[in-house]
Amino acid sequence: MFGPNLAFWLHCLVVKHGQRKFHRGTTLVEVLIATGLLAGLATLVTAFFITVLRSTGENHEKSGLQSEASVILRYIESDLESAHSSKILTAQPGGPGTDFFLSIQQIDGVDVNGFLRWKNQAVIYRWDSTRTALIRKVWPPDTASLGIDFETFSPPTLTETQLETMATTPNQTERQFSQRVILFSFRQQLEALWQLRLILHHPSIPNSRMEFSRRIFLGS
Repeated sequence: MFGPNLAFWLHCLVVKHGQRKFHRGTTLVEVLIATGLLAGLATLVTAFFITVLRSTGENHEKSGLQSEASVILRYIESDLESAHSSKILTAQPGGPGTDFFLSIQQIDGVDVNGFLRWKNQAVIYRWDSTRTALIRKVWPPDTASLGIDFETFSPPTLTETQLETMATTPNQTERQFSQRVILFSFRQQLEALWQLRLILHHPSIPNSRMEFSRRIFLGS
């Protein structure tokens, strides 16, 4: 009578004890697995947000380059609207890749006899290749200097040496557009056709190089 019942209860006790051991072992494994999954997920999420933030930062910097280029091109094209091809002078004394200078003498109108009137100053652009900076200024800022007179009906014919001196002599009219310009040039292709090239690059961002090119027709 007690044999079957005792065997039954012993069987239940063993099964229950085995289940308890099995349950405890499974819980520990589950905790380890869950911890590993959470750690992996946290790593993936962190990497994702780092990538997103880096991409956002790079896009912001590239947008900044685009804005700088737009301002530069707008100023140069505006300065060239009233320019005359015969009164454009460029100089690059050190050769390709070195400082580039551009002088623009502008027409101020036409008198009653049909003669051109000229503004009493020139617009000067200087690309500083060492600082990768593009600077705009006017010369002279107020009164004539360096022995160069900008007369209304007799604009001066500048030399490359004079242009370099004007471009590198401070006169409180300088405006720096950018410090990320790795190339600036304005070359004459035909008598009245010029090509403007501008390349900007952010040194800390791969593949951020932006190149702009314009063909500009000037009166001759």
